[in-house]
Amino acid sequence: MRCQPSEGLRPGRKSSAFRLGRSINAYGVRSFLTGFDGEKFIDIGNRDITRVFRYRQHIDKLISTKTTLKGRENKHKRQGLQNKINSLFIRIRNLIDQVHKKVAKWLTTEYRVIFIPTFESS
Repeated sequence: MRCQPSEGLRPGRKSSAFRLGRSINAYGVRSFLTGFDGEKFIDIGNRDITRVFRYRQHIDKLISTKTTLKGRENKHKRQGLQNKINSLFIRIRNLIDQVHKKVAKWLTTEYRVIFIPTFESS
């Protein structure tokens, strides 16, 4: 995979990368990955964050339940809830990593050149 910043490209001029094969300009502001490959727009990860939000809401409920359990008699319940919370955090991290790896594999098998612009936020 060759990643190049798109600073040197001019809008009206085709570079040698376009003549060699398929390429994509990758942008991602509102969704995980939005790009244009010269023929069609590609939007990957649109509305996929909902699973992560559901897990986060479940974690919030578990944390609030855990904070209401006080005293020595609830120590094992708190520990069990903490284990569930930790496993959900691991599940969220694994989901995000899986999406990143699948998208990277798909992009590298589908396109020869990937232009990633500099991302500046205010």
